[in-house]
Amino acid sequence: MRLKALRKKANTGIKKAKVSCYNSFFKNNRGNSKNTWKAVNTIFSKIPQPTIMHSLKIDDTIYTTPDKISNRLNYRFCKVGPVFANEIPLTDSKFTDYVLPLPHFSSLTKTSNDIIVLKLIQSLPRNKASGLDGISAKLLNEAGPIVSAPLTYIINRSLNYRHFC
Repeated sequence: MRLKALRKKANTGIKKAKVSCYNSFFKNNRGNSKNTWKAVNTIFSKIPQPTIMHSLKIDDTIYTTPDKISNRLNYRFCKVGPVFANEIPLTDSKFTDYVLPLPHFSSLTKTSNDIIVLKLIQSLPRNKASGLDGISAKLLNEAGPIVSAPLTYIINRSLNYRHFC
């Protein structure tokens, strides 16, 4: 009988410690979805398994080699943006129809400089996808010392003349 009571007490203590540990972890990682999901998977003993694709069927064609599967997926995902963009109905509206006018200033007192722009370029995460312009952060980072001066000029002109398109 004493063994059952001690086991129950130990299990209750372990459970309380786990609850306290996880509550503290989630509180400290609020806003960090990557760590949150790692913890959730740990709690439920889920070990992420890589997805291995052995074949891919598009329309009536089946692709089975890794190269062909990869190329078809790349082709498909590269076409998604333009396809959706073509489905957006055209309007006569301009973005300025939705933006309130700025108060009139003779000129902005705060301008940017090459060093600030270069630091911003270098702070871009290199592992993220390219933007709408197709320029990767890695390429922009490597070209930062060359392009920071022209970008600074463009930024300052845009700020001074309030022309952002």
